[in-house]
Amino acid sequence: MLLLSVLSYGGGHAQPTFEAYADAKEIVQNSYFEITFTLRGDQGSDFQPPDFADFIVLSGPSRSFRTSVINGQVSQEVSYTYQLQPKRTGTLRIGEAQIKAGGNILRTKPLSIRVVQGQADTQAGEEVLLQARISSREAYLGQQLVLDYVLSSRVEYRGLTAVAEPDYSGFYSRPVQQFDTRIQREVIDGIQYSSRIVKRVVLYPQETGTLTIDPLTVVLGIVIPGRTGGGFFSSIPTRRVTLSTAAIEVEVRPLPLPQPANFSGITGNYQMRVQATKTELSTDDAVSVYLLLEGRGDLNRVQAPNLNFPEQFERYDPKVKEEEYYDLPNEVKGRKVFEYLLVPKQAGQFRFEPELVIFNPDSAAYVTLRAAALHFTVSPGSGAKDSGLVADGQKHQELYGPRATIELRKQQSRFFGTPLFWGVYALPFVAGVWLWLSHWRQQQQPAVDPALL
Repeated sequence: MLLLSVLSYGGGHAQPTFEAYADAKEIVQNSYFEITFTLRGDQGSDFQPPDFADFIVLSGPSRSFRTSVINGQVSQEVSYTYQLQPKRTGTLRIGEAQIKAGGNILRTKPLSIRVVQGQADTQAGEEVLLQARISSREAYLGQQLVLDYVLSSRVEYRGLTAVAEPDYSGFYSRPVQQFDTRIQREVIDGIQYSSRIVKRVVLYPQETGTLTIDPLTVVLGIVIPGRTGGGFFSSIPTRRVTLSTAAIEVEVRPLPLPQPANFSGITGNYQMRVQATKTELSTDDAVSVYLLLEGRGDLNRVQAPNLNFPEQFERYDPKVKEEEYYDLPNEVKGRKVFEYLLVPKQAGQFRFEPELVIFNPDSAAYVTLRAAALHFTVSPGSGAKDSGLVADGQKHQELYGPRATIELRKQQSRFFGTPLFWGVYALPFVAGVWLWLSHWRQQQQPAVDPALL
């Protein structure tokens, strides 16, 4: 449906984006890292890097291009990469880079790199570590939590496989399919590791109290240095290692009291849009009003809210028309669309201002969402009240739009299925049987020798 497409996506073309990415969040002194500035959606011009006053530029800028075609849409990407070495320890700031693209000047967000003294004995640390990192250890009921499983390594490894996964009891869990798997260097207990996210799950608490996330256990093969396989098709020799995360406890709080009288029961960080299929109609018509909720939260817990439509409209049970999640680099968002079918009971001018009270866990407050007002102009209909709506008391089990009056006429005579039709249809078969019997009778008569005549 075109209306749903416009309501959900809003239309328009994607604008160019410009971002900075460093392959390290924390490094030891005298080591180096790479920082890349990437423009997507345009080739850009007049690139200006930030001031690298606290760093030695070992190389760069190295410029690269990439073009891809997805669903017939051409996508362009240009990147500028530098290799930097810090001049001192501490938290060092990398400022904004800028570029001209799409008629505008785009700027990246600043980045910070933490530089620490390295451990004297670098052999003392673990070769590989598996950690469970959650976005928060405190949450409200229904609040989104992002759980990352991060593998940190100082050696080369192969074949990561999960052998025991938690059941996330007390949470509604959803595995994330798309997330940033790029390697970043970081310092753990004074030792530098190369880390990457190997699994991401979003969790939504379903009950209050202290909830425990059990460990995740994996096995992998650490490549044995200095040893190679016995031939071209041989596998690389590895040493099997089992790793487990520590259990995590999350404290889930109930929603704060007092709750507003018109609280919808919805928890999350959402935006709301409302749109009608038409605003001019008669009392013989029906109109569909669509409510879109889009943002971050547990859509499974979101029930169709009461929008307090004008009392001059008869309202039927809403339906869910669309529900989906989509993955973003650091979070998961979703959208849910409800359809409300309304039938005006009288003519006139009516105004409807959609409002919805939800609880936003980010601000820990109840907030009121508002959408643009709808204005309905209702004219008198023909007086026919049968709009095709089937009701059962107060519950309406099936919804239909208004339909035109159908004139019923007696069906005219027809040939198919009549006795004459079946007689004509059977005629070839009867003729065939008659010919076969005639031939059979001739074969049964005694043969006569012509010489005897």
